Amino acid sequence: MQADKAQARLWAAEQALKCAEVCVVLAWLPQARTEELRRLHLCAQSGEKLLFVFRGVEARAQSSPARVRLLVQAHAQLEVQILKRRGPPLLVPLQLRTHPQKLSALLAARKSRRSSIVLPFEFTGSHVLDRTASLAE
Repeated sequence: MQADKAQARLWAAEQALKCAEVCVVLAWLPQARTEELRRLHLCAQSGEKLLFVFRGVEARAQSSPARVRLLVQAHAQLEVQILKRRGPPLLVPLQLRTHPQKLSALLAARKSRRSSIVLPFEFTGSHVLDRTASLAE
């Protein structure tokens, strides 16, 4: 669901959390205030749903009812800083390889197979996996 205004995104997320068929809600809510996040959190909790709220890096200093808060940044590797969690703080960010060895091998094999296939039509588009495979080179 796509909404242009912040209030419409909040409303859509809340309605999705109230829907019986929905198990998980992922919402981009960069301007959400603490009380709005709390309302969504309570709605998710009462319906036993998972709620993932994505906000910009500038929101890291703001309070949140979330039990776990992560700051994910792309560098040479993917860096995950745990801002909030139960237990003692994790002082060092987690470093995750963006192309694990097995994935790189799989993408290379896929790329070599693809180049030998002759299609009955000209393919001019691209796919997200094609971009990922080209990054592995």
